Amino acid sequence: MHPTNSVERTAGPSRAEGDPVRLLVIEDSELDFELLIRELRRQRLHPICERVDSAAALQDMLDSGTWDAVISDHHLPCSCSPSAPPSLISCGH
Repeated sequence: MHPTNSVERTAGPSRAEGDPVRLLVIEDSELDFELLIRELRRQRLHPICERVDSAAALQDMLDSGTWDAVISDHHLPCSCSPSAPPSLISCGH
């Protein structure tokens, strides 16, 4: 994951300021995950995040919850990132 200086907010469903954002993060590095959370909080978002680092964990989390967004690191040692789009589509998420 490459650090960024800001999080770009895009148009989408309106969300009241301060409402939590449920994020599923596909990331093998705990440090990168913590950096992402820190940046989201710095941008005054209120993330509720779960991190997965395997295809099986990804599928379990997709089946068990509703997510506002899924964020993925595409440089993972496992195959869960390249398989994420089909998993998301097949689950109807």
